[in-house]
Amino acid sequence: MKDKNMQVVVLLLFAILVTACGTAPEETQVVPTAPYSQAPGTTSSGELISDEARQRYEQGLGYRQQGQLPLAIVEFSKVIELEPEFIWAYLDRGLVYFLMGDLDLGLVDYDRAIDLDPDFAEIYFNRGLAFFYNGDFYDAIADYSRVLELNPIFIDALLNRAIAYFYIGEYENAITDTDLALALDDTLVGAYMVRGDVYDEIGEVEQAIKSYSTAAELNPQNGQIFVSRGVAYAANGEIELAKEDLEKALALGLTESTAESVQTILNDLDS
Repeated sequence: MKDKNMQVVVLLLFAILVTACGTAPEETQVVPTAPYSQAPGTTSSGELISDEARQRYEQGLGYRQQGQLPLAIVEFSKVIELEPEFIWAYLDRGLVYFLMGDLDLGLVDYDRAIDLDPDFAEIYFNRGLAFFYNGDFYDAIADYSRVLELNPIFIDALLNRAIAYFYIGEYENAITDTDLALALDDTLVGAYMVRGDVYDEIGEVEQAIKSYSTAAELNPQNGQIFVSRGVAYAANGEIELAKEDLEKALALGLTESTAESVQTILNDLDS
């Protein structure tokens, strides 16, 4: 079932990543669970950055928000030239490289930021995301674990580590992390989704349905939740409930590829 759930995981991780760096469409944002250890505007040694560096940094953020990623790279690079100890410039340039698909350069920036401040949890968090997208799940887990050493209540790190555990087949650890996340925030839809995916993967379909149902109660406008629950219902032989969920998912709106897959499943259930 991992392939079925990959799109959900990717969307979830992307939402968390862009939020950690301060930009994302409002409907996809995941609220950070802990304050940043360093406020933008100071270097790793606590000194204020120059006015020119600040202006260029803000311009880079603007370009990124507008999707003008090469221009954002230019601005963040100039900031780094002016203020080589300004961690946020590395963090944000690393994100832009990530968005452009150049994970290696993104990792270089995250490594440099860690050199400047090895106790800055958010850098490990973003580097963990880059590792995840590169398929380096064990490295991702190591970074999320470091985040949690620095900040045990960083919920998004718990959730992302659970997802990474899921992809390496460590299902008990994945469930443990979702339990810890939900102990901090029992309204965390993503945790119920990941838990549902784990139960689905190990064949505990009724438990998966229960988790997806809680997610649906918390976010009834999320079509992907109904896709996951609908597929679980179908696997459990509850065909009418499966069709109801899948039709609702289509009505709520899905990506084109997901909608096509859902329609194919519906056609198979009707045949």
